[in-house]
Amino acid sequence: VLEDDPLLTCRIDGGRDPIRVICDSRARTPIDSRIVQTANKIPTYIAVVGRNERTAELERHGVHILECKTKNERVDLADLMRQLGALGIDGLLLEGGSALAFSALEAGVVHRVQAYIAPKIIGGAGAKSPVGGLGFDKMVQALPLKDVTCTPMDEDFLIEGRL
Repeated sequence: VLEDDPLLTCRIDGGRDPIRVICDSRARTPIDSRIVQTANKIPTYIAVVGRNERTAELERHGVHILECKTKNERVDLADLMRQLGALGIDGLLLEGGSALAFSALEAGVVHRVQAYIAPKIIGGAGAKSPVGGLGFDKMVQALPLKDVTCTPMDEDFLIEGRL
């Protein structure tokens, strides 16, 4: 949200907008962001670590706040999943940065992976990675995918598998 101010809505004609869940440990989501400005129309939850005046302001704009336990000063994703389950939300599409992706893998809340790959090479020591965090030091520690499929999608490819 801080980097590209997304709407996180369905772009398919006739499709249904998803319930939006934002992990924002310190409640830094801008009030003027498109997520907050549309929260009264599209159900929006922001998971935080502790309530404050900022979370109260987000709630005044229609955002539902989920106060979560902490893990390494961030939202404890296992706790967030329990809270979402209590709300009847039993599946998520995680669309976030590399740190969130690694945190989800580390928390054991990922059951299926869908990775979209474009046949482009960017490279460089500072190139973005789809999975960040601490990572794994050795290939033997890598998380293998099972039942893997690869589907062409226009010029890109969708690789799917389960953990």
